[in-house]
Amino acid sequence: WASEEESLEPTVTFVPQFNGFDVTYTFHNTTSSPKRVGDMVLGGVRLDERIARRDFTRIGTEVIMDHNGEVYFNGGDMYPEAYYSPVAVIREDDYVLGVSMCYDAVNYKHQVMVRVESPGGIYTYGGQNWQVLFRHNPDAKYNIDGEIQPGETRTYTMNVRALKLDAGDHTNEWMRTLVPYRDWFRDHYGGVRYDRDPNPVWASEVALTASESNPMGWVGADLRPDINGWGPWADRLRDAREKGFRRSMLICPGGVYLHNPQLNYPFQMTSTWQLFEPTSTTLDELQVLKTEVGMEVGLWWGRSSQVMDEWDTPHAEIFDFDNPSHITRGIEELDGALAANTTLIGLDTFQWIPVWDQFRWLEFMINRAPNAKFIVEPITNDIIHTRGATYTYGLYAQPDGSLEPIAEPPLLADFINLGHESWARVNADAIRRAHNIPHDVDIPDELTRMYMRQVADNGWVPVVHDDVTLTTSIQAVRSWETSVPPDLRY
Repeated sequence: WASEEESLEPTVTFVPQFNGFDVTYTFHNTTSSPKRVGDMVLGGVRLDERIARRDFTRIGTEVIMDHNGEVYFNGGDMYPEAYYSPVAVIREDDYVLGVSMCYDAVNYKHQVMVRVESPGGIYTYGGQNWQVLFRHNPDAKYNIDGEIQPGETRTYTMNVRALKLDAGDHTNEWMRTLVPYRDWFRDHYGGVRYDRDPNPVWASEVALTASESNPMGWVGADLRPDINGWGPWADRLRDAREKGFRRSMLICPGGVYLHNPQLNYPFQMTSTWQLFEPTSTTLDELQVLKTEVGMEVGLWWGRSSQVMDEWDTPHAEIFDFDNPSHITRGIEELDGALAANTTLIGLDTFQWIPVWDQFRWLEFMINRAPNAKFIVEPITNDIIHTRGATYTYGLYAQPDGSLEPIAEPPLLADFINLGHESWARVNADAIRRAHNIPHDVDIPDELTRMYMRQVADNGWVPVVHDDVTLTTSIQAVRSWETSVPPDLRY
């Protein structure tokens, strides 16, 4: 799909393996202009028209694909924006094929579209078939910096592995086809660089809906930090600790917008505290909680990737790591959180930043705040997951009003990033909808605890926006100890 003027001929090396092969593409740009990378394809896969594909946009559940003897282009997405890893795993009956792409996304600065498809035209020689496409730096997500620069050398390796399943094999035996990618990834990016904590998280909004009488949207007259300081919130966190929680997350700690609610949750996580004497002079109420009662204080950094220079502004800029003013604004918010002895920082909508800048900015923040853990939302890719925990919804309300709890562990994370920490929200609104509980009626504790256990039993840390009491410990299990074949758990 690249013109002759845009393209660059690679050197291709083919290495047979016991159960597949590796193809390495080496590009060296000896011209004076940038060049496109283009497509890399494993074509002519002769499987049945109906196959199963692993969907790696979230946890790796199998989905059915059927080309019905016709052209089919609906089986993929972008890495690292949407896919956890640049891999594809397909199956027909007992036969599994895994295809992965090893490339340095952080330094090459481009995405790749991974798609299982059934092409037409000349590609139907011998009948309709399947192929796995890796489209590097695709037009839909094109980045000019992702081109191969003059004098630059790059390598891309496509690993292909096949497997025949036998009776008694592990449920996730397909992971074996991705061992080459996992090993390359760990050599390149390293493993998880934070200590996993399986304990659940108690969360609550400090601000929610603004009005003329409450222009920053503080929740509860008795809790307003601009009037009462942080003492009342510290008491709420002590109460949550007595109910069995050791970790907390305060949402919108800097308030919300009145005139521009389309930008809530706003970027200003802590800088607004300087506007009011009570919020700026009572931080000691939060600082002491960890040593006093063993409660970690967390703050949710709203729209952490969209810089807003003024309060209640209609304007936002995507965070640019090479923009000194953006770095300054980010440091201001981060240091404000650290001043409250915050050890958990949620990075809301972090995906707006390209992954290569996410990586650099996150490493910068980790170095500045080595005692803090960062939680990236929405559910992130394998690269960023080595530096921070990730977050998703654990309960999904269905159109018919039913509730679908997350039913599996994060399978690729279990396999690639052993020891990862992944959060899942046990959202009260979904519980109310599924069980027809009015908003003025409390959700029974046993119901919330039931869903917390379902989430935790699949390896996810439950995040609860409710005043539930924990009667027993509910911790995220080490899901890789069952989800990964025993000899691959390293």
